[in-house]
Amino acid sequence: YTGTKLRYIILNPGQTTYFEPGTIHFVFRHPMHQTVMLGGHVLQWSRVDSWMKIVLNQLRFPNTTNEDVLPTAAVYVETV
Repeated sequence: YTGTKLRYIILNPGQTTYFEPGTIHFVFRHPMHQTVMLGGHVLQWSRVDSWMKIVLNQLRFPNTTNEDVLPTAAVYVETV
């Protein structure tokens, strides 16, 4: 894919990072250090349109994500 910038960040102990919904990311971890990663969903009204497109595409093409697309995803779409 071209047309965008790639960035990386090295987190030190005690630091955190936040990704907006739909941000493509991956994590490398140092094998000699413990790592804790927590995930969740934070939805901002200013990003509802892009979030909706992502969820609809996950429902249409469930093999494009590394997470199971649960039946509750359709409920979120209907609600919004």
